[in-house]
Amino acid sequence: MAYASFAKGCLACEGKLSHLGFDTAPARSTLSDANRRRSYLVFETIYLELLKKYHGFISDSRLKGLSIRNLKIIDSSTISLFGDVLRGVGRPRLDGARRKGGIKVHAMMDAFSGVMEFVRMTPAKVHDRQFLLKLKLPGESFVVFDKAYNDYRQFHSWSRQQVWFVSRMKENAVYHVCKVLIDRTRKQKCNGVVKDQIKSQ
Repeated sequence: MAYASFAKGCLACEGKLSHLGFDTAPARSTLSDANRRRSYLVFETIYLELLKKYHGFISDSRLKGLSIRNLKIIDSSTISLFGDVLRGVGRPRLDGARRKGGIKVHAMMDAFSGVMEFVRMTPAKVHDRQFLLKLKLPGESFVVFDKAYNDYRQFHSWSRQQVWFVSRMKENAVYHVCKVLIDRTRKQKCNGVVKDQIKSQ
């Protein structure tokens, strides 16, 4: 967007560009044409190196003193587009209107720095839980996400790798309570953990 504004500005001052050494104003597509030929790995490497260098300066002071050191937050956002741009999502509309297509942006953020560590874009019709399969998390990591990412097979794999996760349980989940560790549901104005149970399918 910034480059497009720059290109438009150059066109407005085309008669004065010779003073800057330009024969003609750059085309609006120049940057996108260059990026089409350039590997995304260039930007990935620069981003990760900058993140590694400045990570200590951007930590969230609100989380200081927390014993967890590797806390990640996962979520997604959908950018709607018409079906002629991307394949439509959901069932066909009863009124005959076009289904909306879109891009879904999945992201994993480091809770301490507030900076994205891994981002993946997919068609909106791709289910959120597919994003979990792309993650490479070291042992003793803690991951927080919504119930849309519910995947019992992935949860089992993470448990074996000592990757811990927090999520909301689906309403239709089938489970058996093996042991009750904490139950404060009868207390009024209870703070902190209300109930802690060990469950199995």
